[in-house]
Amino acid sequence: MPEYLTRKEAFGKCKREGKIIITEQVDEEKIKATLAIADGDVESANILRKNLPKNSNQWNSVYKLYYDALHELVESFLQFEKVKCQNFPSV
Repeated sequence: MPEYLTRKEAFGKCKREGKIIITEQVDEEKIKATLAIADGDVESANILRKNLPKNSNQWNSVYKLYYDALHELVESFLQFEKVKCQNFPSV
């Protein structure tokens, strides 16, 4: 059974392993670009799902677009906190 860590322990472990990197400055232009991409993903998902039958295999694409948008929003939030997470691909 996995050992559960406290929030502080988990943060320390991720930082030691290089999964969380503290940055020196906030890159506002990158945040704006990432938010624009997230907005485009949500718009695309909304358009795609409008006339999609419930049993269509294209729902996976809709879910992926929403997931990508959520991922991009979290990345933007972390950038405001001067944190970069190695689990996120660069946008």
